[in-house]
Amino acid sequence: MEIRSFDPRTANDGLIDSWYRLNRTWRLENVPDEPVYSREDLVEQVLSSLHLRDLRVFWTEDEIGGMGAMASLSIRKGGNSTIPGSVRIFVHPDLREKGIGTALLGKTLNLAGEKGLKTIRFITCSRCPAGKAFMNKLGATALETNRANRLSLNEVDKDLIESWLEYPDNDN
Repeated sequence: MEIRSFDPRTANDGLIDSWYRLNRTWRLENVPDEPVYSREDLVEQVLSSLHLRDLRVFWTEDEIGGMGAMASLSIRKGGNSTIPGSVRIFVHPDLREKGIGTALLGKTLNLAGEKGLKTIRFITCSRCPAGKAFMNKLGATALETNRANRLSLNEVDKDLIESWLEYPDNDN
């Protein structure tokens, strides 16, 4: 199995399309009640956050040459966080139980060590039984459980938004 690097800033359209399809599969499995991002929104979301973090993405091919699994190591830039890095891994359901996730985890942990990280956060989704099973197989222990709430601006009271924007500037 060959593990390759992926940089969304320099990837060609075919690889971006494959990344988007795998990301869409992840979202449908992990957060099925949330809207799926468009390809353009996904790229913009990732690219707009790169000034805050060093993002390294690794991937392996599926049987038709597309992205079948990916792992990301995200390291915060600046600040004094007690856990400055995080790892996320997703293996397409058709490719699980073949050692791919473990190989990708090894690659990301080696890089984290080279970057001097002593502690990282391994992120999985409690709604995805495969993620929990992978974590248990590794002997990892859940230290925290989070629930993310997102605000859809399409459903927000426009007058309320206007009142926030009209808040007096206290710097004068």
